[in-house]
Amino acid sequence: MPASLRAFVIGAKGKNLKAITEQTGVRINIPKAEDTAVDGVATPGQTSGNAADDYDQDEQISVTIEGDEINAKHAQRLLQAIVAERTSKITQRLTNIDHVFYPFIAGPKNANVARLEKEEDLGAGEVSVRVPPRAAFLPPKEGAEDAGAANGASEKERDLSIIISGEREAVSRVVATIEAQVDDMRRNFRTLAIQIPKRQHRFLVGESAQEVLSSTGCSIELAPIDDPSDSVTIRGPSANLANALTEAMAKANAVNVQIVDL
Repeated sequence: MPASLRAFVIGAKGKNLKAITEQTGVRINIPKAEDTAVDGVATPGQTSGNAADDYDQDEQISVTIEGDEINAKHAQRLLQAIVAERTSKITQRLTNIDHVFYPFIAGPKNANVARLEKEEDLGAGEVSVRVPPRAAFLPPKEGAEDAGAANGASEKERDLSIIISGEREAVSRVVATIEAQVDDMRRNFRTLAIQIPKRQHRFLVGESAQEVLSSTGCSIELAPIDDPSDSVTIRGPSANLANALTEAMAKANAVNVQIVDL
């Protein structure tokens, strides 16, 4: 069994082993931590990049069961059930995906996330998918950074990775689907840069951006609010960029904005 599950299998004050031995009458020997410690072995949950919490790559330890064959096999099944309870659920963080692709992975109003979670050949209702919103990547507003520091938080602590949690096989299917989608977007997506007055950018976020994404499959990327740049970037399939540009211009010009000196 994975060495990192030793304490979980034994249970608080040995209650799991005690229950099994009392039920089966066998003797169970699990090596102590110092007997199997290996320098440099990382425990699950400390992986980086796109790696999952993979117990298969954890250090494995041998558990011995002493007793008659029938009860020994029964005890083995009980131990395996405890291990399976923990190893069947995993959490995987995708940290190497450029955040410009997040709107496409989430889909309009998180429609793609719902599909990844619920479709039978993907999550099958056994996983949850978290895709951080675009606002999470914007710099904190003035005053918010000081408030975060007062609470002991910093920008480095903000988790901006895509997180998939749930049943192991379902998580693997969802991760493979997302990675395939990202590979396709990297190969086929193009960008179109245009200039729209900064005062009109407010009409290209929120519901308006979701509508453009839904109808054209393209995203709208704006400079941060404190950046005076008028630049607007439209990203998506090259065949759809013209339609997305038309929609973006229509939404930006839908409201007449005039600056009046009083």
